[in-house]
Amino acid sequence: MPTRHAGGLFIGYTGLGMAFEGLADDTHAEEYYRKAIDFTEDLRSSLKRTDREKFFDAKIYGFYRTAPYEGYVRVMLRMNKPLEALKALKALKGSEGL
Repeated sequence: MPTRHAGGLFIGYTGLGMAFEGLADDTHAEEYYRKAIDFTEDLRSSLKRTDREKFFDAKIYGFYRTAPYEGYVRVMLRMNKPLEALKALKALKGSEGL
C-alpha cells in the first residue's frame, strides 16, 4: 500500500468509527474502529523496534494513533464485550496484537 494513502485511510476509518459512535450505531462504529486498528497494527508491525516504541505518540491529521483503540474500547464496553475491550488495551500497550 503506498504510504501517501496511509494517513487518509487511518483518518477515514477512525473518523467513520467516531461518527457512528456519535450516532450510537455501535455495530458500525466497531467495524470502522476495527479497520483502523488492523491498519494501524499492520503499519506498526512493519517498523523497527526502536520506531515502534514512540509510534503511538504521533498525530495523523489531528488524530492520535491511539484514537481508534480508545473508541473501540468504549464501544466494546457499551456492547458488553469486556474481553474484546481488554484485548484492545493490551494491543495499545504493545503487549499483543488483536
